[in-house]
Amino acid sequence: MRLNTKLTSVPLALAALILSQSALSMSGSVDEQSKKEASPQTEATTQSDEGAFVAEDGRKLKYDPKNDAEDRGQRISEAEFMQAVKRSFLVNDEQEWKRFSDPTLKTCNVSHDKPDMEQAKSILAREKASIVLPEHGRYMGDWKQGKKWVEGAHGGRIGYPGFVDADNPAKLNGANCYACHAVDPNFPQNGNMGPSLTGFGKMRGQGEPMQKYTYEYIFNAKSFNPCSLMPRFGNGEGHLLTPEQIADIVAFLLDPESPVNQPKQ
Repeated sequence: MRLNTKLTSVPLALAALILSQSALSMSGSVDEQSKKEASPQTEATTQSDEGAFVAEDGRKLKYDPKNDAEDRGQRISEAEFMQAVKRSFLVNDEQEWKRFSDPTLKTCNVSHDKPDMEQAKSILAREKASIVLPEHGRYMGDWKQGKKWVEGAHGGRIGYPGFVDADNPAKLNGANCYACHAVDPNFPQNGNMGPSLTGFGKMRGQGEPMQKYTYEYIFNAKSFNPCSLMPRFGNGEGHLLTPEQIADIVAFLLDPESPVNQPKQ
């Protein structure tokens, strides 16, 4: 829309009024057009008079937008969900689908990350039993190697070999710790979903109980917190890290010579 009024020949306040009225007029016509375009329901899902939604297969699906939590699990079955997931993703090994039948994740999902006392005890016992030591039998490894694993972001992606986003099975995964934590004070960036680990060993010491605690927490955080958001780096088939890598990360966090426990340069 072109305004013929010369703004230089009218007071500034009047010019602003003309522009605002024009903008309102234009937005009104756009809003009306948007309503017309948005009004038809899609063929896949239509709303009935009773407030239920009718799916493509004819099923009536209840949905209350005021309380979405009550609707969870009603719209599709577990089998329908898995069918959709398997159509959407490619995997290198069918064993990778086992993650969807994990009993701990199932309990956490159903309870919305609030398991009852018995469920929590069951999870803690099961996850604790999964923890194993490295072959060298120590909780701490090489902190310089640990620095490499902490910074590494390779691993945990789904895709066939050759695809841009596929993991290289010949390459060890990284932990990508900086996505959630501050670790080395000299590292240029970090996330804040998890607590800062800067100065971890300086504040906590390097005694064997602390080594054991740190190793076990990285290996399987759910052995301490049943529905922890932290990945179980060492647990189960297709684990992200080897026990030796986890020991290296423990050393990176605890060793006095590690930059984690040194002043920022």
